[in-house]
Amino acid sequence: MDRPVLHPRLGAGHRRPARAGRGRPDHQRRHRRQHPAQPGHPDRPDRDAAGGRPGRRGGRLSDGDERGVSAEPGAADPAAGRRHRRRAHPPARGGLRVSELRWWERVFEGDDALAYRSFRHRQQRGRRPALLVVDVVSCFVGPPDVDLPTAVAQWPGACGPAAHAALPAIGRLLAAARRGGVPVVHLRPLGADARLLGPTVKGELDGEFAGGRPGAVEFLPAAAPRDGELVVAKPRASAFFHTPVATYLHSLPVDSVVVAGCTTSGCVRATVVDAFSHGFATFVVEQAVFDRSRLSAAVSLYEMDAKYADVVQLDDATGWMEGP
Repeated sequence: MDRPVLHPRLGAGHRRPARAGRGRPDHQRRHRRQHPAQPGHPDRPDRDAAGGRPGRRGGRLSDGDERGVSAEPGAADPAAGRRHRRRAHPPARGGLRVSELRWWERVFEGDDALAYRSFRHRQQRGRRPALLVVDVVSCFVGPPDVDLPTAVAQWPGACGPAAHAALPAIGRLLAAARRGGVPVVHLRPLGADARLLGPTVKGELDGEFAGGRPGAVEFLPAAAPRDGELVVAKPRASAFFHTPVATYLHSLPVDSVVVAGCTTSGCVRATVVDAFSHGFATFVVEQAVFDRSRLSAAVSLYEMDAKYADVVQLDDATGWMEGP
């Protein structure tokens, strides 16, 4: 019986002959084909010293784009820059990328943003909302058509241009609420009598926040109350602190509140925290709140959106309040 012919053992330095139909050019057999996007390819776009492509930063928009983020810490150290990019801007709600983040969401980077990844859940909108308009009065708005230093010279608590920029949005909210039959509550400082209860902030700014000057707590025409709308003078920052607002809203009953006014980092934020604490689904309209400081406003919007409220857009809020 014939034995099968066995292929002799190949010696060192020899290659097994290629099988029929399986032969490949030597450069393909010994190396994977390089795609132009792979490192080392001559057609790959050049990278900067920190490892990023021109006009980009770690796959994110660079500060050369008007939508981009600020320069990264450690940019002078390529290794530090790469470490920072891996941590910067984790996906926000629904995996939003940097280019899709709202202006106040870009303030938080790296570990600061990572710390909030467990927060920022969305709330269910109720069927019976109310609109709270907080402190849209002379001493917090200031005169029109002047810069912030000039406004503060006249009213130390004024927000100046930011306030006047928000007034049209506040007017739209009020119009939508009135068309939709949504209850409106107007809040203002207590006025001169507030001094009997102590300062509303440290130092009191010569009584400006307490409304010690004539006209200090007058509502701006764009946000003036109408007949049938509740007006409440509050002794402290929150609309709910020692006021009948919670009792009034629960008696209607209301299940959600929409908040507008000022200041984003002060009375608005205090009102939002208390509204949530009273069991109301709480919503802040981004274009309808204002503050003296853009940084304070950004941090406050971010933290309210993370923990106590949803920061929503003007069109969404007006459409909701007007109803079907």
